[in-house]
Amino acid sequence: MARTIAVVGATALHASCSSAMLRRLRRGDSSCDLNDPKSLAKALESVNGLFAAFADSPNQVEQGKNLVDAAKRSRTSSYSSLPSISKLSGGAYTRAAAFDAKEAVAEYAKEQLAAVTLVMAGAFYSNLRSAFYARRLEDGTVRFCVPIKPTSAMQWVDERHDVGVFAATIFSAPLDRVKGKTYPIMAEPRTLAETANEYEQATGEKAIGEPLSMAEALEGILVEQHEMWRQMYGWHDNKPVGTVCYGLFKPSEDRSWEDLGVKASSFDEFLNRTGFRVQ
Repeated sequence: MARTIAVVGATALHASCSSAMLRRLRRGDSSCDLNDPKSLAKALESVNGLFAAFADSPNQVEQGKNLVDAAKRSRTSSYSSLPSISKLSGGAYTRAAAFDAKEAVAEYAKEQLAAVTLVMAGAFYSNLRSAFYARRLEDGTVRFCVPIKPTSAMQWVDERHDVGVFAATIFSAPLDRVKGKTYPIMAEPRTLAETANEYEQATGEKAIGEPLSMAEALEGILVEQHEMWRQMYGWHDNKPVGTVCYGLFKPSEDRSWEDLGVKASSFDEFLNRTGFRVQ
């Protein structure tokens, strides 16, 4: 029997979700207003599950809690979340609002709902379209330039492919296996130099890993967001050695493969699947 899964904010759920009918709830849809609890309750009538991925917004926590309250009749819910950098850093980094807001919604969901599974996405490969992350130099060389230490390793995700694969697999899995779990959707950690090498091997284009200074990277970004970016990447450089998922886990604690049998796309897989090239 087909199940109905409501989807909020996600751009794609993979075709492997064949046993479920997807009910897409779009921001701005008059029948589904995240600021209107009544419209949310009506939109979620008769659904068996909910997948939610919130865009950053000033009232993200309030909207998230509205959605959680409306989802209480759903059998299971999955939320795309991020850990609180404020908590992980012991209060040293308190301005990474996007991370803290998503954890606040996730914690509320775990308190209010019977069955919640969290997924946490890495840096989007699509971000490499931004000069903050990568750029092409005058001689044609591709420079991967995220403002992190050369020794720091990032974890990436093909958000348009991998998130859907994970979500579909979670909703297809036995509830007892995934309930209460957190699954990183992230490829293996790679330094900028390693990322550049993978790109060069896959495309034949010369590439280097050479970080920008934070001042250079913040050019063109709204001044009021500068401290948030400094703190997000400051934590990235100073998170505990040997951890993954923004410092939340040790690698051995990631049960994604054991529980779900799926992995996030490597950079090579992303490049070959999409034909992406840095502009």
